[in-house]
Amino acid sequence: MRIISCDNESVSVEFRYAESYILPAAFGAYRVENLGSQPCTLIKTGVSKSWDVSFLED
Repeated sequence: MRIISCDNESVSVEFRYAESYILPAAFGAYRVENLGSQPCTLIKTGVSKSWDVSFLED
């Protein structure tokens, strides 16, 4: 699978079987291209803008 920037097609990320990648929101618009001959699975998640959790102790 390849994720390609819609703003600049020279910017892309490729994945192989069982690999994962976190795509930051700053990446902007993108398209997904299946590089294999079998169907692939894309799991898209997000974080609410109201989520304000610190992982560091104060």
